[in-house]
Amino acid sequence: MRAAVLAAPVLLALLAAGEAAAKSFYLPAASVHITVEPDGTLAIEERTTFFFDGSFTGAYRDIPLRDGEQISDVSVAEGSVRYSPGASAELGSSGAPNTCSGVSFQSLNAPSASL
Repeated sequence: MRAAVLAAPVLLALLAAGEAAAKSFYLPAASVHITVEPDGTLAIEERTTFFFDGSFTGAYRDIPLRDGEQISDVSVAEGSVRYSPGASAELGSSGAPNTCSGVSFQSLNAPSASL
């Protein structure tokens, strides 16, 4: 009887660990709209839909830039809710709801821009 009592918590812990590790995500939709402005700059609107299954605290987007390229006027939103800067970009961290990081929301000129 004592072995059965000890085995139950171990079995429950193993089942919970399996559930916690079971997570995935995919991108069911993505679209990019590019407009060449009269001054030669590009206005780019990218919409990406993430589908998360399991416990996630965010998503990561890296935009590689070549020398001389820059990004400005960046925004992040979910539906009609626009995110504000303030979260940490460190892997495994989390921030307040509706916040993002890695974007200064001003002109960026770096080897890559992370959203």
